[in-house]
Amino acid sequence: MPVLGKNSVFKLDNQAGSLQDLSAYLTDISGVDVPTAMIDTTTFGDSSVEFTAGLKGGNTITLTGNYDSTPNTHFTALTNSSTYTYEYSPAGTTAGLPKLSGEVTFVNYAITSAVADVVKFTVTLQTTGTQTWGTN
Repeated sequence: MPVLGKNSVFKLDNQAGSLQDLSAYLTDISGVDVPTAMIDTTTFGDSSVEFTAGLKGGNTITLTGNYDSTPNTHFTALTNSSTYTYEYSPAGTTAGLPKLSGEVTFVNYAITSAVADVVKFTVTLQTTGTQTWGTN
């Protein structure tokens, strides 16, 4: 059954280590996956490319939203010298629905302005360690 994106919930630690629901400020959440690096093991004489599974994770999560002082305060307090817990619930936070959680490192916070648009922000987070699918 299709799930509406408007039900998605994204929580991220604040600087004090307390998960904060930032969903009300977000318009797009992307890069939330658990990729597996594929390592080329092809050798001379092979007639086809061969791969073996490598490490999982290491993806970049991008959050986009409409500028507001609340998320601005949240993101400007984060540093790239710490890791922060996140939870992503694509279908909402009703008990039993799936969620992905793990640790991220803060990479960047950018604000953009355009004459004919609202002020927007983009946050870049780098996953680190194990990312785990579970349920709410």
